[in-house]
Amino acid sequence: MAAWTAPAALMARSSCSPDIYVVFGAAPDPTGGPSRAMRDRIKTTAAVLHAQPDAVALLSGGFAKGRRDGLPEALMMADLLRDAGIAPHRIWQEPMAADTLDSALFCSRILRARGYRGCVGVITSAFHMPRCVVLMRIMGWRALPVPPVGDTRAISRARRWYWRAREVPAIIWDGALASAHRVIARLMRR
Repeated sequence: MAAWTAPAALMARSSCSPDIYVVFGAAPDPTGGPSRAMRDRIKTTAAVLHAQPDAVALLSGGFAKGRRDGLPEALMMADLLRDAGIAPHRIWQEPMAADTLDSALFCSRILRARGYRGCVGVITSAFHMPRCVVLMRIMGWRALPVPPVGDTRAISRARRWYWRAREVPAIIWDGALASAHRVIARLMRR
């Protein structure tokens, strides 16, 4: 039961109270089914949505680079959320993003097109959280990281450090690209 209440407790302590949660995709497993990372992200999303009956999840993820078979990640995650008892009208999908930067850009477009101006919750894996939050903030959102539900100790220490180290250059690269995108978009509006 604690797993279901931890995200809600975090929201209660924050000045940012999201109505929409952006869920960053995860590549499927080698068989084409939901990977452990995808299932863990959806477990966190379901916990948040069960705790906040009016909240919505915006699921992002198309086909990972180099893969064009099966379902887009967003559709796979939507199926998992429906299986977890979340009503379809609370599940929005962005099925085109090929990477993390695409997810931040495309989700921002969807949120702006829908007139949303509030805070967004960010749901992803722990190692991936800093990059996703930074990108959403560069895109102009007040972004709140939602702690993952689950036990990361099941992943070896070496593997956790590998994923963390991999994120450092990605944060710098994606952050620079996202910033350039924002500057160009502002110049185009003038």
